[in-house]
Amino acid sequence: MLGDEIREKIGSLIEPRLKWRIDELNLIKEITLAENKIFIRIELIEDCPEKKAQFKESIMAALEPFGLNQVNVRIDHIDVAANSLKHIDRIFLVASGKGGVGKSTVAVNVAAALNRRGHRVGILDADIYGPSIPLLLGAHAAPQVLDQEVLMPVLAHGMKLISMGNLIPREHAVAWRSQLVNGTVLQFLRKVNWGKLDFLIVDLPPGAGDIQLTISKEIKPHGVIIVSTPQIVAREDVVRCINMFENLKLPITGLVENMVSWTCKKCGHEDAIFTGVDDQWHNLEKLAALPLRQNIWDSSEKGIPCYDETQDPAMKNAFDRIADALEK
Repeated sequence: MLGDEIREKIGSLIEPRLKWRIDELNLIKEITLAENKIFIRIELIEDCPEKKAQFKESIMAALEPFGLNQVNVRIDHIDVAANSLKHIDRIFLVASGKGGVGKSTVAVNVAAALNRRGHRVGILDADIYGPSIPLLLGAHAAPQVLDQEVLMPVLAHGMKLISMGNLIPREHAVAWRSQLVNGTVLQFLRKVNWGKLDFLIVDLPPGAGDIQLTISKEIKPHGVIIVSTPQIVAREDVVRCINMFENLKLPITGLVENMVSWTCKKCGHEDAIFTGVDDQWHNLEKLAALPLRQNIWDSSEKGIPCYDETQDPAMKNAFDRIADALEK
């Protein structure tokens, strides 16, 4: 259809300040086509009158091949600080009361599974003290800073990312008190221009403390994914985390149990790593049970989501089941 062709053509134009396609930034606000006449309204982050005029000329040139009788173009300036979470359809938190259970790995690979299905996906790494998402995605570039100190997320494997790991050198510790950490989390929530997203995956730090409370009160997530390993020492901390979210009246989507088994390289026998553990999990739906696999480690070391390169159908199917639950 002509309208779709025009939207695609206009959407490919590059925003003058950000140097990104305007359709990816969700800056096309209206295209009305009737009787070979068209009205287009665009919002730009760039506010320089001269550059806005040049951009309007680019629009007119892009429309010239369509032979329209009348073209009316309006260009407004967008307040990027007011559009942080506005165009995100669904937000899911990935949480665990215990560190080292593979929470960030689950967050990255669920995001990758959704991305492969054609969804627009962002990842917010809220683990300020131990940001690991940039390492898992091989994305260490610093984000662009826009008007009013608004950050533009980093692109990684077709997904958008913001993390403290993109703002400080990898070897530096974040030795901050909780007030400053909470302020940073609020900046990530309020002053990141995500554009249009179908899903935002928020990777929470371990525990049940200030950051979890700050995020839970600032946004209304569609659900919480709980990640744990089966052993008792992890489960007790995770149950505390579950109780916190229930007290906050946040919906818990289900549980991902990680490192449940391993496979012997010599004989191929698969065995449970933790034995004698009750399989009942606080009445939560178990979304997936992930085995301990070398390919997850290898992919993480290369900065590639395991979901994107694994040939292991069991692993891929497990992340697909989690993605299914988020799509419901």
